[in-house]
Amino acid sequence: RHVICCSSCVLLDEEWDRPGFPFAMFRYSDAPLGFFGTGLVEELKDIQVEVNFLLQKIQRLMTLYTTQLWTRKGNVNPATMDNQDGAIHEYKTEPPIILAPRAIDPAWTQHLDRLWARGFEIAGLSQISATGKTSPGIDTGISMRTQQDVESQRFLSVQQAWEEFTIDVSNLIVNEARSLSESEDGFSAY
Repeated sequence: RHVICCSSCVLLDEEWDRPGFPFAMFRYSDAPLGFFGTGLVEELKDIQVEVNFLLQKIQRLMTLYTTQLWTRKGNVNPATMDNQDGAIHEYKTEPPIILAPRAIDPAWTQHLDRLWARGFEIAGLSQISATGKTSPGIDTGISMRTQQDVESQRFLSVQQAWEEFTIDVSNLIVNEARSLSESEDGFSAY
């Protein structure tokens, strides 16, 4: 049956004469339950949330980062201070102390790099192949094909699902063209 309805009434109810559903589905991977599959975006969601959090925190700290100038009270007149590059200032008794702490701890960027690499591992890609480059030392056709075969084995089920999706879409197009050519509206399929 082909039915179009809402919660309160049936708008259309007719016999369905086609061989299958009028849509094609591509699933990156099958979900344990339900009709829809699990996509790569869903698999990488938790890592992306953490990456976004770290990047926002790093951006905020980089924005707040500043060099501090400390001096004994009364030694420097604040009105004479400026932020001009290469400025020359005099001092009377002892030089001021300049504190330039790190804007961010290197552990944060290391953690960000680990998350980034983990995302590539989950996706099954090397960072080199994601950029379209070849690994260092792989310069012959045989070694390039071997590397491609190793990486493509991981995507065999995804590739087969994509091929099935393409065939399903092609069948839907052919069925629709047949239906249009058989209708009384004067359409023809060539």
